[in-house]
Amino acid sequence: MQKILDRTQESLAQAFATLAQSAKRQQRLYLATIGSLMLIVVIFALVLIVVAGLKQLDYRRALASQNATDVSLLIHQDESFLRRAELTLGYYYGPSGGRSAPDAIQQAILKTGVALGKTDGVDSNFDIVVDEITRNAWGLQLGEKLGRLYESAQSTLVTQQAFELRQRATLIGLNEDYVAILPSLTQPLVGQTGGPDQAAMPAPQPAIASVLRETLERRIEAQTGRRVPRKGECIWLGPYRDPLQNRPVISAVSAYYAGDTPTVLISTSLPLDALALRIAPPDNEGVNLLMTVDHRIAVSSVPLDASIANLVQQAVAATPTQIFHYGREGAIFHEPLAMGFGLLVGYVPWGALAVALGWQLAVIGCLTALILMANCADGPLFRAAVAAQFVHGDFTRAAKRNAQPHSG
Repeated sequence: MQKILDRTQESLAQAFATLAQSAKRQQRLYLATIGSLMLIVVIFALVLIVVAGLKQLDYRRALASQNATDVSLLIHQDESFLRRAELTLGYYYGPSGGRSAPDAIQQAILKTGVALGKTDGVDSNFDIVVDEITRNAWGLQLGEKLGRLYESAQSTLVTQQAFELRQRATLIGLNEDYVAILPSLTQPLVGQTGGPDQAAMPAPQPAIASVLRETLERRIEAQTGRRVPRKGECIWLGPYRDPLQNRPVISAVSAYYAGDTPTVLISTSLPLDALALRIAPPDNEGVNLLMTVDHRIAVSSVPLDASIANLVQQAVAATPTQIFHYGREGAIFHEPLAMGFGLLVGYVPWGALAVALGWQLAVIGCLTALILMANCADGPLFRAAVAAQFVHGDFTRAAKRNAQPHSG
């Protein structure tokens, strides 16, 4: 009888031990399943964040592409304006020109060297400035020479208004000290390419003609090795500080040739602050830049540190157009500009991308946290694991009690 009892106790102990081991395995399985589900939820949340980030970057590249198109159109308008100005000068400095300037203009030039010209049908004026030495050299031909410049400035101003170019242009004498400024410095610039700070300025002084010519000639020589553009050539200069407006600009420059002799330097300037506002991202998250063909930064919507600027230049040089470059600091992309001017570059730091995603990250984070808490606290797998722990404990205690010998 005792042997039967002993065998029964031994069988029960083995059964309880087997059940306890099974409970432990079930517990580990349940915990592994819960951990796997949590990992899947986290990975899925990360995938959603990556997809949202890529969509945001594609959206910003689309905006940059539109900005590149707008800037390319502006570049094309400026270069077309310069070509039209050359034709205008060719007409008025040819046999068809030669009418004397209005008496009031001649008297103002003789008295101060500065006159304000007017154009019928256009709500803009222009400045004419002639240095004293040039006035004296013209002598009896002052009325005719001033008339050619006056009519050229009138017609060029009309062309400028027709192109809707809200920026300053100049007709500068290369062999004589005179300049026509379109529109007048006393007239504020607002509109398409103007900024709110392009306010009216004092009337120019006679010395400005030689200063403007020398500034442009130095810039042209530094960039091309020549002091004057070739016939029919348009050169983009800058960035540099324009002595006329006392602000950083980039300028398109060409020259009118009388035969084979360069006579008048034609320029139109884009202030960098106005251009920066034009290319800036709509939410000001990230940075857009204009970069020249040789990867010099012409203008940036936000000032960049030298290290970041070098990083952007290297990334652009190594990355094909319309391909994202992903680095430690952020994402970089670039779009080509027309006429071989250069590139419009977008730089989006990771922090700026996170700010731009904003509510999307918040929604993904909240949903992920709710799912994880539901799995941990209220899910059936969690309850099964807890139940397995209790069963394991009960089986273990029962096995120990039955394994003890009975008295009597």
